[in-house]
Amino acid sequence: MARLSRSVSLPLLFLCVLALSTPHAVASDRAGAAAVHVRSDFNGDGFADMAVGVPRENVGTTDNAGAVNVIYGSAAGLAAAGNQFWTQASAGVPTAPEDQGSFGVSVASGDFNGDGFADLAVGAAGQEVSGFDGAGIVIVLYGTAQGLTSNGAQVFDQDSEFMQGTAEDNDQFGLTLAAGNFGRSSQDDLAIGVPGQDVGTALNAGVIQVVYGSITGLSQNGNQLWSQDTTGVAGDGAETDDSLGGTFGETSGMVAANFGKDGHADLAASAIGDDVGAVHRAGAVLVLYGSSGGLKAAGSQFWTQDVSGVADQAEEEDQFGTALAA
Repeated sequence: MARLSRSVSLPLLFLCVLALSTPHAVASDRAGAAAVHVRSDFNGDGFADMAVGVPRENVGTTDNAGAVNVIYGSAAGLAAAGNQFWTQASAGVPTAPEDQGSFGVSVASGDFNGDGFADLAVGAAGQEVSGFDGAGIVIVLYGTAQGLTSNGAQVFDQDSEFMQGTAEDNDQFGLTLAAGNFGRSSQDDLAIGVPGQDVGTALNAGVIQVVYGSITGLSQNGNQLWSQDTTGVAGDGAETDDSLGGTFGETSGMVAANFGKDGHADLAASAIGDDVGAVHRAGAVLVLYGSSGGLKAAGSQFWTQDVSGVADQAEEEDQFGTALAA
């Protein structure tokens, strides 16, 4: 049976998750409003749409299987007309609902195949994979002129072909998601937080998995696996309970935006359990910058409240990075 660890004492994780019209990578005026719409307009009518995660939704007799409501924009604003309700029991959606699967615990929108319609990635971080409880999966629904469809839907997990890493109990692959164009192509890419992943002997150190867009959609080919032990990455190395790429109980542990340097999206990922020197769980944020070859270690940054010039100072249990926005 799948389960999402440490969720009982952290109910805010399951209240709701929204995917709105946010420009994940605005390099210059060329991106503008059109880019905003493409990354959040599932039916291409020129109005941003909204996906709402409902990870504690029961599906039939399956407890906390999860669901996603999609509400479409119009000239008069968001409207109930034509709204959609997606679960893993919906026709054509890959995999099946599971107890505590938590489909909808995270959502992110982007144009992953470059066809002008936004697509939706949905995390089900409690899903069982290859017999491992809470290993987690991500399902992708693609946009059309009629809105999101299950035709051509994809499912990713750490046991998918060519994917780096392997599924393990309580990895929570997909607990956090962020979409943006990190480089390589004109299509949007997807960063997937795996906060429960062990890195060497560091338990729950956490990693970030990145799959890149193409004209046929997201692809495992050339996927990246980032940790604080990745060569060249800024930081103090992977530590037990760092929870890089998300946190146990918070779903805002990653954000994609163009922070500068060039015209590609960059990725900020929290590690709220990170010890800063001898200060326990002070928290940190890792920033990886985009490039023509995708996210790279070179020039990465590691932000804490002890970085020179940053206001205040690192203190025990501060959990710097619990919430991110850009």
